[in-house]
Amino acid sequence: MEKIFVILLFFISTYTYAQKLPKIQLTGQRAPLNIKIDGKANEWNNQFLAYNTNVDLFYTLSNDDKNLYLAVHVVDPLVIRKIINAGMVLTINPSGNKSDTSHRVSVTFPIFDRQNWPTFNLRQKPVVTKDSTVSSKQVDSFMNAANQQMALKAKEIRVLGIPAIGDTLISVYNDNEIKASAQFDHQIAYNFELAIPINYLRLNANEQQKFSYNIMLNGSTHIEGVILLFKSDGRPAGMVVPKNPPPGIEIEYMHHPTDFWGEYTLAK
Repeated sequence: MEKIFVILLFFISTYTYAQKLPKIQLTGQRAPLNIKIDGKANEWNNQFLAYNTNVDLFYTLSNDDKNLYLAVHVVDPLVIRKIINAGMVLTINPSGNKSDTSHRVSVTFPIFDRQNWPTFNLRQKPVVTKDSTVSSKQVDSFMNAANQQMALKAKEIRVLGIPAIGDTLISVYNDNEIKASAQFDHQIAYNFELAIPINYLRLNANEQQKFSYNIMLNGSTHIEGVILLFKSDGRPAGMVVPKNPPPGIEIEYMHHPTDFWGEYTLAK
C-alpha cells in the first residue's frame, strides 16, 4: 500500500506541475553558462519551460552565442519506449514558415542499429519508492544498466539539411560539434539533450531571429522485447517474440509518429 501511495504521489505532483506549464514554450531562453550535453537535467534543476500534451514531454529550447540547445524530460514509460524504439527528431525551419522546406534542418537521436537494440524492458522497470532500501538498489541497478546500454549502443546521430555535413549518419563523437546524449535518472525518467551550432541553421546569434521548430517522436514497427535474427551476410533470418508482447493499443501508438510545432526567437 505504501508503494502505491508513493507512486501516486509522484505522478500527481508531476501532473500538477505539467498543468501549470504552457504547451509551447513562450519565450527565448539564454542557455546556462555551465550547460553540458550529458543526458542530465542538472542545469535546469528539472524545471522546464513547457509541457506538450501531443507528445507528453517537458522541454526547454535555449541558446547561447554558438549553439541552439534542446533539453527534454519524459516521465511516461510508453513515451520513453517510443523514443528509444525510433528516435526523437528536432527540425528547424529558419524562415519561420513551417511549410518551407528549402533550408530545413533536422537532427535525430537516439539511433540504434537493428542488430543491436537495447535489451532492457521498461515494461518491467522496478517500482520507485521513497524509503525502501531494496527498492532504491533495484532502481539504481536498472538505471545504471540501462544507461550503460544506451551509451554503448546509441552511437549515431542522423543529420539532414546541413550542406557542410550532408544527409547522413554521424558519430556521437563527431567533429561537427553536434552533440546528443540521453540518460535515465533516479526516478527512471528519461532526460534528452541536444546541441546544434547555430551557423548550421542559417541563423545569426547576434540577432533576435525567429524560426519555427518541430519536435517529433518517430513511429516504429519494432516491438519491445523482440530479438531480431540475422544471417552471416546481414540478411533477416527471423525473430524471437517475447512471451508477453505489448498490448495492441501500445503497438498502435508506437507505429504512428506524434509531433508538434512551435516558434522560437533567439535570446541575445
